[in-house]
Amino acid sequence: MDLKILRILEKIENDNEGNKYWCIPKTSGEVLRTLVLSLGAKNILEIGCSVGYSAIWLASGQIEVHGASSRSAKVYTIESDKERADIAQKHFKQAGLDKKITILRGNALDILEKWKKRVDLVFMDANKNEYVDYYENIFPFIKNGGILVADNVISHKESSKKFLDAVAKDKRVISQLIEIDNGLMIVIKK
Repeated sequence: MDLKILRILEKIENDNEGNKYWCIPKTSGEVLRTLVLSLGAKNILEIGCSVGYSAIWLASGQIEVHGASSRSAKVYTIESDKERADIAQKHFKQAGLDKKITILRGNALDILEKWKKRVDLVFMDANKNEYVDYYENIFPFIKNGGILVADNVISHKESSKKFLDAVAKDKRVISQLIEIDNGLMIVIKK
Protein backbone atom coordinates (compact mmCIF):
# COMPACT_ATOMS: atom_id res chain seq x y z
CA MET A 1 0.00 0.00 0.00
CA ASP A 2 1.14 3.52 -0.82
CA LEU A 3 3.02 5.20 2.06
CA LYS A 4 0.95 8.40 1.79
CA ILE A 5 -2.25 6.36 2.18
CA LEU A 6 -0.83 4.43 5.14
CA ARG A 7 0.10 7.68 6.88
CA ILE A 8 -3.40 9.12 6.49
CA LEU A 9 -4.98 5.89 7.78
CA GLU A 10 -2.68 6.03 10.83
CA LYS A 11 -3.49 9.73 11.34
CA ILE A 12 -7.24 9.01 11.31
CA GLU A 13 -6.73 6.09 13.72
CA ASN A 14 -4.83 8.38 16.10
CA ASP A 15 -7.35 11.24 15.76
CA ASN A 16 -10.28 8.89 16.38
CA GLU A 17 -9.61 8.36 20.08
CA GLY A 18 -12.73 7.05 21.78
CA ASN A 19 -14.21 6.43 18.29
CA LYS A 20 -15.54 10.00 18.16
CA TYR A 21 -15.93 9.73 14.36
CA TRP A 22 -17.49 6.24 14.39
CA CYS A 23 -14.79 4.78 12.15
CA ILE A 24 -14.61 1.07 11.48
CA PRO A 25 -11.81 -0.88 13.20
CA LYS A 26 -8.62 -1.45 11.22
CA THR A 27 -9.34 -5.19 10.79
CA SER A 28 -12.69 -4.37 9.14
CA GLY A 29 -10.84 -1.98 6.81
CA GLU A 30 -8.46 -4.79 5.90
CA VAL A 31 -11.43 -7.06 5.12
CA LEU A 32 -12.95 -4.39 2.86
CA ARG A 33 -9.66 -3.93 1.02
CA THR A 34 -9.35 -7.70 0.55
CA LEU A 35 -12.88 -7.88 -0.89
CA VAL A 36 -12.03 -5.09 -3.35
CA LEU A 37 -8.88 -6.95 -4.38
CA SER A 38 -10.68 -10.27 -4.83
CA LEU A 39 -13.56 -8.73 -6.84
CA GLY A 40 -11.42 -6.34 -8.81
CA ALA A 41 -14.16 -3.85 -7.88
CA LYS A 42 -14.33 -0.80 -10.14
CA ASN A 43 -17.45 0.98 -8.90
CA ILE A 44 -17.94 1.05 -5.16
CA LEU A 45 -20.65 2.73 -3.13
CA GLU A 46 -20.24 3.47 0.55
CA ILE A 47 -23.26 4.52 2.59
CA GLY A 48 -21.90 6.42 5.60
CA CYS A 49 -18.52 8.07 5.04
CA SER A 50 -17.83 9.77 8.37
CA VAL A 51 -14.27 11.15 8.02
CA GLY A 52 -13.28 8.89 5.14
CA TYR A 53 -11.41 6.06 6.86
CA SER A 54 -13.26 3.16 5.25
CA ALA A 55 -13.43 4.90 1.85
CA ILE A 56 -9.63 5.16 1.91
CA TRP A 57 -9.39 1.40 2.59
CA LEU A 58 -11.74 0.75 -0.34
CA ALA A 59 -9.84 3.05 -2.71
CA SER A 60 -6.49 1.55 -1.69
CA GLY A 61 -7.70 -1.83 -2.93
CA GLN A 62 -8.82 -0.31 -6.22
CA ILE A 63 -5.39 1.23 -6.75
CA GLU A 64 -3.73 -2.16 -6.22
CA VAL A 65 -5.95 -3.75 -8.88
CA HIS A 66 -6.49 -0.96 -11.40
CA GLY A 67 -3.58 1.41 -10.79
CA ALA A 68 -3.51 4.94 -9.42
CA SER A 69 -4.16 6.56 -12.80
CA SER A 70 -7.23 4.49 -13.69
CA ARG A 71 -10.24 6.67 -14.44
CA SER A 72 -12.64 3.74 -14.52
CA ALA A 73 -12.29 2.78 -10.83
CA LYS A 74 -14.22 5.02 -8.43
CA VAL A 75 -15.51 5.09 -4.85
CA TYR A 76 -18.73 7.02 -4.23
CA THR A 77 -19.39 7.73 -0.57
CA ILE A 78 -22.49 9.24 1.02
CA GLU A 79 -22.31 11.51 4.07
CA SER A 80 -25.04 13.70 5.53
CA ASP A 81 -22.95 15.50 8.18
CA LYS A 82 -21.21 18.57 6.70
CA GLU A 83 -18.35 18.66 9.22
CA ARG A 84 -17.48 14.98 8.72
CA ALA A 85 -17.75 15.30 4.93
CA ASP A 86 -15.39 18.30 4.99
CA ILE A 87 -12.87 16.38 7.11
CA ALA A 88 -13.18 13.35 4.79
CA GLN A 89 -12.53 15.53 1.74
CA LYS A 90 -9.37 16.85 3.43
CA HIS A 91 -8.24 13.28 4.20
CA PHE A 92 -8.83 12.19 0.60
CA LYS A 93 -6.75 15.10 -0.70
CA GLN A 94 -3.92 14.37 1.78
CA ALA A 95 -3.93 10.71 0.69
CA GLY A 96 -3.89 11.69 -2.99
CA LEU A 97 -7.31 10.09 -3.47
CA ASP A 98 -9.50 13.14 -4.10
CA LYS A 99 -9.87 12.14 -7.79
CA LYS A 100 -10.71 8.53 -6.89
CA ILE A 101 -13.31 9.17 -4.17
CA THR A 102 -16.43 11.28 -4.69
CA ILE A 103 -18.44 12.45 -1.68
CA LEU A 104 -22.18 12.60 -2.20
CA ARG A 105 -23.49 14.97 0.43
CA GLY A 106 -26.97 14.54 1.82
CA ASN A 107 -29.47 12.03 3.16
CA ALA A 108 -28.59 8.49 2.05
CA LEU A 109 -32.17 7.48 1.20
CA ASP A 110 -32.68 10.61 -0.91
CA ILE A 111 -29.46 9.91 -2.82
CA LEU A 112 -30.25 6.21 -3.26
CA GLU A 113 -33.69 6.95 -4.67
CA LYS A 114 -31.96 8.69 -7.59
CA TRP A 115 -29.04 6.22 -7.89
CA LYS A 116 -28.59 4.66 -11.37
CA LYS A 117 -24.97 3.45 -11.50
CA ARG A 118 -24.07 -0.27 -11.45
CA VAL A 119 -21.74 -1.20 -8.58
CA ASP A 120 -19.46 -4.12 -7.76
CA LEU A 121 -19.34 -3.51 -4.02
CA VAL A 122 -21.48 -1.68 -1.47
CA PHE A 123 -20.43 -0.92 2.09
CA MET A 124 -23.18 0.15 4.51
CA ASP A 125 -22.22 1.89 7.73
CA ALA A 126 -24.86 4.55 8.36
CA ASN A 127 -28.21 4.58 10.17
CA LYS A 128 -28.73 0.92 11.15
CA ASN A 129 -32.52 1.37 11.29
CA GLU A 130 -32.40 2.22 7.57
CA TYR A 131 -30.22 -0.72 6.47
CA VAL A 132 -33.18 -2.61 5.00
CA ASP A 133 -34.20 0.51 3.02
CA TYR A 134 -30.64 0.99 1.72
CA TYR A 135 -30.56 -2.70 0.77
CA GLU A 136 -33.84 -2.55 -1.16
CA ASN A 137 -32.83 0.66 -2.98
CA ILE A 138 -29.33 -0.36 -4.01
CA PHE A 139 -29.84 -4.11 -4.66
CA PRO A 140 -30.98 -3.68 -8.31
CA PHE A 141 -27.74 -1.83 -9.07
CA ILE A 142 -25.37 -4.45 -7.61
CA LYS A 143 -23.84 -6.54 -10.39
CA ASN A 144 -24.34 -10.30 -10.30
CA GLY A 145 -21.48 -11.66 -8.21
CA GLY A 146 -21.21 -8.29 -6.48
CA ILE A 147 -20.97 -7.93 -2.73
CA LEU A 148 -22.75 -5.83 -0.13
CA VAL A 149 -21.12 -5.51 3.30
CA ALA A 150 -23.04 -4.22 6.32
CA ASP A 151 -21.14 -3.13 9.42
CA ASN A 152 -22.31 -3.23 13.06
CA VAL A 153 -24.74 -6.12 12.66
CA ILE A 154 -23.60 -7.62 15.98
CA SER A 155 -23.07 -4.42 17.98
CA HIS A 156 -26.40 -3.02 16.70
CA LYS A 157 -28.26 -6.30 16.34
CA GLU A 158 -31.69 -4.92 17.32
CA SER A 159 -31.58 -1.96 14.94
CA SER A 160 -30.19 -4.21 12.15
CA LYS A 161 -32.82 -6.92 12.68
CA LYS A 162 -35.12 -5.99 9.77
CA PHE A 163 -32.14 -5.98 7.42
CA LEU A 164 -30.79 -9.29 8.75
CA ASP A 165 -34.24 -10.89 8.40
CA ALA A 166 -34.58 -9.59 4.83
CA VAL A 167 -31.18 -10.99 3.86
CA ALA A 168 -31.93 -14.37 5.49
CA LYS A 169 -35.13 -14.68 3.39
CA ASP A 170 -33.64 -13.35 0.14
CA LYS A 171 -33.13 -16.25 -2.33
CA ARG A 172 -31.18 -13.96 -4.67
CA VAL A 173 -28.16 -13.88 -2.34
CA ILE A 174 -25.69 -15.93 -0.35
CA SER A 175 -24.79 -14.36 2.99
CA GLN A 176 -22.31 -14.90 5.79
CA LEU A 177 -21.96 -13.17 9.14
CA ILE A 178 -18.31 -12.51 9.96
CA GLU A 179 -17.94 -12.21 13.72
CA ILE A 180 -15.07 -9.73 13.85
CA ASP A 181 -15.09 -6.27 15.35
CA ASN A 182 -18.72 -5.04 15.39
CA GLY A 183 -19.94 -7.76 13.02
CA LEU A 184 -19.83 -7.69 9.23
CA MET A 185 -22.63 -9.21 7.16
CA ILE A 186 -21.29 -10.22 3.76
CA VAL A 187 -24.04 -10.53 1.12
CA ILE A 188 -23.17 -11.89 -2.33
CA LYS A 189 -25.64 -11.34 -5.17
CA LYS A 190 -26.09 -14.54 -7.20
